[in-house]
Amino acid sequence: MSDFAAIEYAPLDVLKAVAQGLWIVDGPAIRFGLGGLKVPFPTRMTLIRMRNSDLLVHSPTRLVAALKDAVAAIGRVRWLIGPNRLHYSWLAEWKAAFPAADVYLAPGVRDQVRKPM
Repeated sequence: MSDFAAIEYAPLDVLKAVAQGLWIVDGPAIRFGLGGLKVPFPTRMTLIRMRNSDLLVHSPTRLVAALKDAVAAIGRVRWLIGPNRLHYSWLAEWKAAFPAADVYLAPGVRDQVRKPM
């Protein structure tokens, strides 16, 4: 269990249907802040399935094996979106798992990502 269990939205790393062709995944909390001040920050991603079963993944969370399999079962990951400088932590992991996916990043995000995409 995470130190941040009180702010996490269980179950973690699981597709949660919101509407037809639309899911969210709650991920683990991360520490975020400036300097020595770090506060817990919950993570959540959104998956949208297009008519042709291609998937848009907005703000990817951590990718565990069961989640990877569940995502692959609902469609083909086509787009990975890093919407801002806070939502990039697991982009490289997703790109490695779904190498055919195109990556779109907000300005400044590529400089923050530690692994190449």
